[in-house]
Amino acid sequence: MEGEYARLAENILAGKGYLSSLEEQPNLMYAPLYPVLIALLSHFTRDIELAGRLISVVSGAMLVLPMYFIGLHLHGKRTALICAALTAFHPLLIGFSSTVLTETTYLTFMMAGMYWGLRSLQLDSLRSCALAGFFFGLAYLIRPEAFALVLLTILLVNVLGLFQRRGLRRLLWLSGVSLAAFSILALPYIGFLRTQTGKFILEGKSRLNYTIGTRFNTGMAYNQAAWGISEELAEEGPLREAYRYAAFTPYPTGATDIARYVLTTSNRNKQILYETLVCFAGFGPILLGLDFVGFYGEDWNKNRLIGEIFLVSAFLLFIVVLLTAHLLQFRYFLSVLPLLIIWASKGIDHVSEWARSTASILTNRVLPTGSRIVVAAQCLLSFMLLLFALKSTAYVSELTEGRYEQNVAKEAGLWLKQFRPGPKTIMTSNTTVIPYYSGSVMMALPYANSSLALRYIHKKNPDFVVLEGNTIKLRPYIQEWIEKGILDATAKLVYSKGNSTENRIAIYEFHRACTGNDPAATVPLLSTSR
Repeated sequence: MEGEYARLAENILAGKGYLSSLEEQPNLMYAPLYPVLIALLSHFTRDIELAGRLISVVSGAMLVLPMYFIGLHLHGKRTALICAALTAFHPLLIGFSSTVLTETTYLTFMMAGMYWGLRSLQLDSLRSCALAGFFFGLAYLIRPEAFALVLLTILLVNVLGLFQRRGLRRLLWLSGVSLAAFSILALPYIGFLRTQTGKFILEGKSRLNYTIGTRFNTGMAYNQAAWGISEELAEEGPLREAYRYAAFTPYPTGATDIARYVLTTSNRNKQILYETLVCFAGFGPILLGLDFVGFYGEDWNKNRLIGEIFLVSAFLLFIVVLLTAHLLQFRYFLSVLPLLIIWASKGIDHVSEWARSTASILTNRVLPTGSRIVVAAQCLLSFMLLLFALKSTAYVSELTEGRYEQNVAKEAGLWLKQFRPGPKTIMTSNTTVIPYYSGSVMMALPYANSSLALRYIHKKNPDFVVLEGNTIKLRPYIQEWIEKGILDATAKLVYSKGNSTENRIAIYEFHRACTGNDPAATVPLLSTSR
C-alpha cells in the first residue's frame, strides 16, 4: 500500500492522472489528498518516499494539538497535558507516523474536526461550525468515511438546538455553514468519481468491499474472494478490476440483503474486535480500566454531558465500521485510539487525585494539588500504559513487516529497474513495493491452482513474474514455485535472494511465445542467491 500512494503521487507529478500501479487503472479506492500532499512536498524533497514519511511524521506530531484542546475543553488543563503527553509518546502512533500510510494524517484532521465539532455544539459560533466542516472535509479527502462525522455533528447540533429551543433559522445557519465548508472541499472529488463512474457517489470502496465481503461470507478464502479467477480465466475477484466496482456490485443490495451481510460480517468480526480492544496490550485492560475511571470518576456538568454524547456517538460509529468491515486490519483500530486516550487521561487525573487525597488522610495534613504524589502517580500510570503499548508494537504486522522485508523488496525492485530499464510489466502478489521501485506496471497474480495460474500468466503476458516468500499464504502455488521453480518453458529465473522460503525473492523473466526463441538458450541466468 505504501508503494501505491507513492505511485499515485508520481503519476500526478507526471501528468498521467490519478492512476494506480495495478495496470495503471484509475484509482477510485483511495481518496486523493494524501498522494497530492506527497506530490507537492516532493518538489522540495526531490524524493517521493521521503516526502510521504515527512507528511506522516509532521501529521503525527500535529495530532498533539487537537488532543490537547479537546482535553482542555472537556476536562481542564491538567488532563489536557496528560492527553498531549500520551499522544506524543504513544508507541503505536509513533510507529505509524514513520510509514507512508494515511493513518496519522487522517487522525490529525479527524480530531481537529472533532474539537471544532465539540465547540460547535455550544450553538453560538458559526466559525466553529465552519472549521468543523473544513477539517472533516480534509479528513474525508484522506479517508471518505469521515463524511459520517460531519453528518453526526450536524445531527447533534440540531437535536441540541431543538432541545434548548434555539430558533430554527439559527440552526439552519449553523448546519449550513458546516455542510458548506465540508462540501467546498469534497465536491471536486465527488465530481471526479462522477466522471469516472457516471454516478454520484461519495466514495469508491463500499461496493467493492461489499462484493468481496459477500464472496468471503460464502466460505471462500479471502484472497480467493478478492483476487480469484474462473476456469475460463475470467477475472472474478473484484480487486483485479477495482475501478469497475466503485459504483457496481453483481450482488443484490436490498435492505434484507444488506442486513444479512451486516449480521454475517459482524458475527465474523466480533471476536477480532474483542481480542484487539480488550485483550491486546496496545489497548487492553490498563487503557480500558483508566477509561472506565475517567468516564465515571466524577459528576458531569452540562458541558461535559454534551461533549461525552459527541465522543461516545463517534466511538460507537467507529465500532460499527469495524464490525462491518469486510476484512479487519490493525490500522483500522487506530480511529478509536484517540478517544480512548482522552478518557484514559481523565482516568489518570482521577487516580492521581485519589492518591493525593489518600496520602493527605494518612499523613493528617492537606497536600497541595500539585504535590509530588500527584505527579508521581501520573507518571507511573502513563509509563505503564505506554510500556504495554510499546510491547504490543511487536505484534502489529503493518509495523513489523515493513522494515527488513520492505528493504529487501526495495533492493529487488531497484535491481530490476537496472536490469530492464524503461517500461515493463510485472506480475506479483498484491504488494506494491517492487513494482514501485522497479518502475513497472503491476499485474496481480491470480488466486488459483498452479496450472490455472500459468494459463492466466500467459493470457496477461507480463515481462516478469515476482515471487515473494512473505506472501506464500496469499496464493496457493507461491511456496511451490519458490522452492521448485516455475515449470514453464518461457520462464527464466533472473534473480533470487534469500536463505529460506519465507524470506526469498525470486524474479522470473517470461519470454513471449510468439518470438519463436528458446528462452533457455538465449537468456542468461543472473542470480544473486545467497
